[in-house]
Amino acid sequence: MSAHTLEVRLLEGDVTNLPAEVGSGYKLLLDFGCFHDELSEDQRKAEGRQATAAAGPDATLWLLAWKPGRRGPLPRGASSEEIQAAFPEWKLTDEVPLRLPEGAPGYVRRAEPQFYRLRRN
Repeated sequence: MSAHTLEVRLLEGDVTNLPAEVGSGYKLLLDFGCFHDELSEDQRKAEGRQATAAAGPDATLWLLAWKPGRRGPLPRGASSEEIQAAFPEWKLTDEVPLRLPEGAPGYVRRAEPQFYRLRRN
């Protein structure tokens, strides 16, 4: 069995305007509920451009989003069409329901959280 070393570097930034030190060439990107929250359509497209700039060829993006709907102060959600429109250089390949634990709040169940997998073209 061989041992592997993984370097991890955490940076704080705005998904619509990532800092230059983020760099590029990443094979895996993860959005865990940012896209579906309070971003405008223009901000969503900016996130798509920033993800594309950071991603390497054939990169994978996993994006968690609630289905669209009116939920008062809770996130508005996002449709697969809205996601694909914001990431035009990516192909939406899978939509997988998030497995919720027993006892998850009803509002979360009604939001139908989904993982969307996109592959960079």
